[in-house]
Amino acid sequence: MIQINTIPDIKATQASSQALLDTYLSFYRLCYNKVLQVLNEIIQVVKADWTTSKHKRMKDIRQKVIHLWIPS
Repeated sequence: MIQINTIPDIKATQASSQALLDTYLSFYRLCYNKVLQVLNEIIQVVKADWTTSKHKRMKDIRQKVIHLWIPS
C-alpha cells in the first residue's frame, strides 16, 4: 500500500515563503534604488545648465539613463 503524506511540512513552507519574500524585497530595493539614481541623474542634467538647448539636455539625459541601466 502506498501512503501519501498530505500534511505539508509547515516549517519548510514557512522557510521557503520567507526566502521568496526576501528575494522579492531585495529585487524591489534594487529596482527602487536604480530608479532613484536615474531620477537624480536626470535632475542633475536639467539643473546643470539652462542655457543649453532642450535637444542637448534630452540627449544628455538619454546618455546618462542608458549608462545607468546598461553599465559598460
